[in-house]
Amino acid sequence: MKPLLSRISVILCIALLLGIAGSAIAATVEIETIVATGPIFSVVGLLVAVGCVVSRSPANLFFGLSTPAFSFYIFFWIFTNSWSPQQAAVPVSSTILGYELLMVPLGLYALYYTAAPAAKPLSQRPWQFNLRSLFILIFIASLTLGAARPFLHVFGTSLRQYIAILFCVLTLFGTGVTLWLALRLHFLPGPHQKQGLESSKTAANVIASKAAP
Repeated sequence: MKPLLSRISVILCIALLLGIAGSAIAATVEIETIVATGPIFSVVGLLVAVGCVVSRSPANLFFGLSTPAFSFYIFFWIFTNSWSPQQAAVPVSSTILGYELLMVPLGLYALYYTAAPAAKPLSQRPWQFNLRSLFILIFIASLTLGAARPFLHVFGTSLRQYIAILFCVLTLFGTGVTLWLALRLHFLPGPHQKQGLESSKTAANVIASKAAP
């Protein structure tokens, strides 16, 4: 049951990260889209907040609850100022970009500990970087840039739209790298596996030395 909850929490985290990025792009194109994206991703955010039970990290709680809180703030801001869609377009879309800039790093942190709840804190992890890691990062970067390229031609008509697309690309890249780092822990040998491998090597060396003339 717990692995299933962990997978669902990972999917919800990714959905919220990409939803924030996509909503920011949509808001810079047509501000009325927040009427739909706000409530939808507020519900997703509440579900992500429940994921703190799986990840054991408060990052899920803060990241998830930030979405409904921010949506309520935006709608209250528009209501109290009695803005029309044209009047709200620039200040609201700019504020959404600021929210995205602040919350996506927290969301990536929450995603990492949701995908790998037993992982050590990032500050205690020994970072190893090799050629294979470089190729994987280049591959992820190529995929994200390739996915974003059509949007540059379709939506890139203002500075805010370019910034929203850039943030979306960085979110895609960060999500890919975060998942890769988390999944590496599932494939790397644990302490008991390492001990077993060392015992097997020692036994093989002993047999080889006895068999030698």
